[in-house]
Amino acid sequence: MDLHFTEEQDKFRQEVIDFCKAERGDPSSFSRKLSEKGWPGLSIPKEYGGLGLGAIYRVIFMEEIAYWRAPVAPYDYGVTTSLLGNICLKYGSEEQKKEYLPKIARGKIFCGQGYSEPQAGNDLTMVQTRAVHQGDYYVINGQKMWVHDARTYKYTLLMACTNPDVAPEEGLSMFIVDNELPGVTVRPQLAMSGQLTPEVFLDDVKVPATYLLGEENRGWDYYLENKPFYWNKEQGAETGMMRRIFDDIVRYARETIKDGYPLNQNPMVRQKLAKMATDINALRFLMYRMAWMETQGLDLFHIASIARVFHVEAWVRFINTATQILGLGGQLQLREKHAPLRGIMETFYRQAALQLMQRAGPSYIKSIIATHELGLPEAW
Repeated sequence: MDLHFTEEQDKFRQEVIDFCKAERGDPSSFSRKLSEKGWPGLSIPKEYGGLGLGAIYRVIFMEEIAYWRAPVAPYDYGVTTSLLGNICLKYGSEEQKKEYLPKIARGKIFCGQGYSEPQAGNDLTMVQTRAVHQGDYYVINGQKMWVHDARTYKYTLLMACTNPDVAPEEGLSMFIVDNELPGVTVRPQLAMSGQLTPEVFLDDVKVPATYLLGEENRGWDYYLENKPFYWNKEQGAETGMMRRIFDDIVRYARETIKDGYPLNQNPMVRQKLAKMATDINALRFLMYRMAWMETQGLDLFHIASIARVFHVEAWVRFINTATQILGLGGQLQLREKHAPLRGIMETFYRQAALQLMQRAGPSYIKSIIATHELGLPEAW
């Protein structure tokens, strides 16, 4: 692996930085100009409307728009590309590729995941949502949870059972569901992080058969193969965000006086800052290594598992440490008077805690590593 960026990649990074600095402000204007550049489609092939520049450019883009706090959500681009974009490119019909990939490449549509259910979290073989083929349609009934963001996204990539008479892994299919179809009901649900993670109810929803993604009853295969991308859908954005928070914390420690001395002269604070910097650089290396491996066509499952575990655990450590450095004021909420760093750390603290408990959290991924990578027996 070459540990240096190419001259073209460095130029692209600077172009993204300059763009973020110049176009701060109105989110709709920023998104429109971003789409005009085609950056949402950096890794989508040119024949389907993308720029065909590959994974490293995509990660550079995600890292810098997160660092510069661009008025868009990196998650929107990451989840759409890692779900609908990747699976459609590999398994979608030619008509589906021509329909969806150019729109993704221009940032015209966003797609969330519709996998989880009340009884199907980590174990998606327990999916109960049912899709029955009737002529030119599938009639879908069921309930999905944590569908980000079904309120504003155009589509949901939905997993449903199409054959209940076989083993669960052999009877699941994926559908591209328009969230505005009759029978789709979205109910907002507030997570402890403050984020909306809606529930979606499907009551006799008629989905055209052309919305079946790939082959019927192959949904489980697509899900497994796409796990490395789904686990790391924010690839690049997490390091960009951590770099920005770290710079803010370093500035705070330099400017804050405690007991007559700048906080950054406290040996314990200096140790904590050093550990934060180490985690950022390690995670950044993992994300770019994964991107490089993707460009080489290598198997990503092992490194994606490691990267996911390290990402979540490093993020939790990072936010924990940042909150400690800020002191009691770090617990003040967003924009409260006297809150350091405008109170953003309290929000991040709740978000970090949630990541330990959600699907694809460290405990779940470690179990996969132990069983499938190290050959250890299944945990009871």
